[in-house]
Amino acid sequence: MTSNLQNTLWLWTEGAFSRRVMYTLLIKGLVLSTSDLLQGKTTESNLHINTVKVDPAKGWVCADPDDPQPDGATNPCMRTTDDATGEVFFIYESTSIILYLEELYPENPMRPCSTVEQAMMMDIIGRINLVAIDSNYFLRNTVPEHGAVMGVAAEDQQQSTALNAKDQEIKGLLKIQAWAELNGLGKRGWITPGIDGPGLADVTLASNVRFIDLIYGIYMFDDARLKPLSEWYERFKKLPWWNDFEERDGIVPAILEFGKSSRAAWTKEKGLYGS
Repeated sequence: MTSNLQNTLWLWTEGAFSRRVMYTLLIKGLVLSTSDLLQGKTTESNLHINTVKVDPAKGWVCADPDDPQPDGATNPCMRTTDDATGEVFFIYESTSIILYLEELYPENPMRPCSTVEQAMMMDIIGRINLVAIDSNYFLRNTVPEHGAVMGVAAEDQQQSTALNAKDQEIKGLLKIQAWAELNGLGKRGWITPGIDGPGLADVTLASNVRFIDLIYGIYMFDDARLKPLSEWYERFKKLPWWNDFEERDGIVPAILEFGKSSRAAWTKEKGLYGS
């Protein structure tokens, strides 16, 4: 059936959640290089990439304007067209997209074979997604522009809310770390159980850590208790494509250049988070 499917990905090449998909493409060999990824070239004839930029006035601007991202869709987004039936399906969430890609293109597997280890992997991915919510509440009360996008005016940003969110973020990361250690992090070096390389749980967490560090200059593993995860992240950054992809020119989009310098009033009073 998969041979009948034509698959298109819309990817904001500087985005947080689209990074989960892009890391997956690079690790699985579905793109051969950063250059190919940014040009939308894949190794599969039925997999197409339409790269996306963000224009403050126009919104999503696609490399192929004749095949725009669906109205109302966030990024990443994926479309599957069944050539045999003509049916068209859309997938809108990064977790669902990377799981679907793994199903469609099983070579260079990024999830374990056993059902129980797949369930353990989904425990970790689910917890990472919950941590991302805590991170978002922290940022919307720490960075005025981020807060404004989320409906929080600068004068309403609260220290107590931000620090509570940060505390919950750390608790969630400690739980992820504990589960990963039980699943073999110390022996195999990765947080996805049951495989000997970076898997779907690894790309899910690494993308969040990288985006927040790159854009806001805030490192999620600053807490000394998170040393095993910090060491894991340094290992992830040694993957062969990392420097070409993550250290390239223009990696920080113009609309987010405020990230490292803009801080809520309470951070300046306390001297916290780079204020």
